[in-house]
Amino acid sequence: MTRAASRARWAAVTAAAVMVLTAGCGGTDPVLTPLSLPSAGSTTTTTTTSTAAAQSADYTRLLLQPSDVYVPDDAFTAPPPLRNPDGIEGAEELMTNGDQTRAVGITIVIQADAETALREVPIARGKLSTVVPTGPPQALPVGAGGEVVTGLSPDGTKAVTAMVFSQDRAIVRIDYYSALGQPTPLDFAIEVGIKQAIALRVGLAGQSS
Repeated sequence: MTRAASRARWAAVTAAAVMVLTAGCGGTDPVLTPLSLPSAGSTTTTTTTSTAAAQSADYTRLLLQPSDVYVPDDAFTAPPPLRNPDGIEGAEELMTNGDQTRAVGITIVIQADAETALREVPIARGKLSTVVPTGPPQALPVGAGGEVVTGLSPDGTKAVTAMVFSQDRAIVRIDYYSALGQPTPLDFAIEVGIKQAIALRVGLAGQSS
């Protein structure tokens, strides 16, 4: 994959992430739309066999369940996750709390191997700049090559924490959205990231692309 193509695929992920909430948190109207993986045209597939394998694999089982995102007295729910959206090897889901004032979106993109995933992480990290930061990016103690940034959505209506890291041959982006003045605690965000990394480490063990 060329560097330009890599940037394009992560730009698509990021554009969907920053648009995930279509109304202000805390309102009564539906506020969420699904995240989207990069377009199929910007991905790398080396052979017809690997393409077929990508289409047959179901990585939704590696995503966290809403019950894994624990907040006292505030349960999260989610519609069925999306499997290989737009023909991309991976999965995505969007979880919301009861009154839709908080959302957690998880996007997984599967690469050929762990080396490729780690090599593309800096490109994915660069797309975290779509969050308007209130502080500098921080190294993320989750997976490999990770980074986390906190700030506001580009329209200034939501608090956002976004992280990217690689685990085995997966690249993961997790976005946390909440009402202004109620940012997602960093320790909570990291805890969710660790759970997702563990699920991938266990689930991808022994598998090949």
